Amino acid sequence: MKKVLLILVAVMGLTFAANAQYNGKAIGLRLNGGNHYNGGEISYQTPVGANRFEINAGWANSDFASLTGIYQWLGNITGDFGWFAGPGVNLGYCINHGFGVAAALEGGVEWNPQGIPFQFTLDVRPMWDFIKREGCAYNGFAIGGALGIRYKL
Repeated sequence: MKKVLLILVAVMGLTFAANAQYNGKAIGLRLNGGNHYNGGEISYQTPVGANRFEINAGWANSDFASLTGIYQWLGNITGDFGWFAGPGVNLGYCINHGFGVAAALEGGVEWNPQGIPFQFTLDVRPMWDFIKREGCAYNGFAIGGALGIRYKL
């Protein structure tokens, strides 16, 4: 009986969460691929007025860790589909080669379906190192695409 009650409470909680008003906050994964930057990031988004700020902590190619902050302007395409674009900065560490700082841009499209508490994004992020990590595969310019899957809080 306790198991049935626990399952019922869990289902009701998920139903309320799915029907709750999306407040602009989301947490999840951003899975990267392309041109010298293959890995994943833990991603968090929070609203800033009509736009948002996204922060990502990631690991790529077993030798590069990074923290990226992006300010994103938001726009609507149609219904549940929208676009985002904005500037940011990347702080990275390449094992055996040290720290670096890069300017970043990010732009993409997103789908925020009604009735489920998930957000899906496709984006591209070019980055230019202005404090280089000599000897690291990420010197200079890098660009990569990503698939984001986040839980809407």
